[in-house]
Amino acid sequence: MLISSTRQLLLPTNPSYLGEFDLQTERHRVTCATGEYEVGQWRGVRIGALLSRVEADEGSTHLLVTGDDGYRACISMTAAHDALLAVAREDEQGDGRLPRFVGDAIDGAESVASVERIETLHLDPAEDASEYTGHPTADV
Repeated sequence: MLISSTRQLLLPTNPSYLGEFDLQTERHRVTCATGEYEVGQWRGVRIGALLSRVEADEGSTHLLVTGDDGYRACISMTAAHDALLAVAREDEQGDGRLPRFVGDAIDGAESVASVERIETLHLDPAEDASEYTGHPTADV
């Protein structure tokens, strides 16, 4: 997984790499597009801690979080800062969609599963963050 801003942090796929971070365990609700939801006990590292490692540009307004299937979500830096990059779900075994982006201020469409990349962005006030969210369309 790659975390990118002023500097880049390449994290191996094995969650043991997070041993140098202060891991948190928190309950978060993830709401699916169908309206169904589940509440889980997630363990991971705060996004703010990861961003401090890559010296996130103070002008950054959003994070672009991309999953292994190409799905991406563009989340305001304010909402993302206290979210978790979860590497385990402590109340359920076998969640194969880790690491997962979860948090109190993160809605279901923003809770990206199987995160591969996190990048900082600067969006102008006229830009719409939702234009960056979803599966990228193929060039025609």
